[in-house]
Amino acid sequence: MKKMIIVLMAVIMTFVGTTAYAENGVVGYVYSTDILTFVNRKPIQGFNIGGRTVVIAEDLIGYGFNVEYNDETRSLKIDSYFHQGSNNPASITRGEVGQVLGNVYQTDIKTYYNGIWIQGYNIGGRTAICLEDLGNTEDSSNAPYGYSDYLGKSVWDADNRTISFESYLNNEASILGLSKVYHRFKDNVIYTFFDEFCDRSEFSSEHSEEYTGRYTYSPGMGMSRYTLKPLYFDHHGEQLVIGTVVQNPNNSQNEALMHIENPAAVIELIKTYKTPTKTHDEAKVYFTENYRILKEIENDNYTVLMVENDADGLLLVYINKQGGYVLDTFLNGYKDRELDISFEPVPENSNTVNLSVYPFGGPHGTTTANFVVDLDLYDYE
Repeated sequence: MKKMIIVLMAVIMTFVGTTAYAENGVVGYVYSTDILTFVNRKPIQGFNIGGRTVVIAEDLIGYGFNVEYNDETRSLKIDSYFHQGSNNPASITRGEVGQVLGNVYQTDIKTYYNGIWIQGYNIGGRTAICLEDLGNTEDSSNAPYGYSDYLGKSVWDADNRTISFESYLNNEASILGLSKVYHRFKDNVIYTFFDEFCDRSEFSSEHSEEYTGRYTYSPGMGMSRYTLKPLYFDHHGEQLVIGTVVQNPNNSQNEALMHIENPAAVIELIKTYKTPTKTHDEAKVYFTENYRILKEIENDNYTVLMVENDADGLLLVYINKQGGYVLDTFLNGYKDRELDISFEPVPENSNTVNLSVYPFGGPHGTTTANFVVDLDLYDYE
């Protein structure tokens, strides 16, 4: 335990240069704590200031946040990416209570989290923020959904002496990627449409009176877009609540942040917009009868056709031998070139297809461009 306290002291002293501050600049102390701290479900070093748990703002990088200091404005911005981050931190050893690890100093730096001011603590060149503040739902317009105005929540577990801060998480991508459908978002409602030529579903851009983009709002929505609201899915005219939605406060692109409670259930609703799946043989017959076959290749799992007709142009058809197919229009933009398709020879029995285009202008002059498609990544249902 004594060794652990020494390590904590070393961490604090790396950013507490006491000789650089006058004694009257000290307004408090940083203490060790036995409370284990988590941010977005991952361990992070926590400290105690005034009986509350703080973390170092700069340590939040990798936990799903951007941290940026501006010396001209004397401000520190902490913006959530609304995902859990990419780092994989080691576990934190539970500390001992009440060891003085450093000082808290006066500061003129203003700290903002998702654009809203929050109390920052200068602990010697770095800024600490309080997790209880970030998750405070008192008087929050997002309180009905368990979130603070900072779009976060703090969870205290008294039995295990842990505190967890969780940012609002956007999981829109969890319902995307299906074939033959696309989506539009308007006024907190997701609408789904059938499209035979869509190989992977996404939110399609739409022009409206006020906005142009993937997420559109009527003028009457106003600033209410920045408050958590129910998210609806339009299921053939019936609007079902599937989660929550709020506009991203950290950009000006009218980006809707959606948290879908049960993505698997929503995917099943989306599938009701698709046509019945053709078997492998039915698909081959259909495209043979309605298109000119330019080339056909196959392996144990897939048949790939390069086809064309006057109405649709040039298409690639990926037919799953278990049933279902996907249309890919990528090569249609190069139909005046020499085109070829082949299964990748390595690894053996690979389900990846190489699409080659010649000539293709590159940085070193005319060359052949090769594009690799992994057939296993498509939805064939």
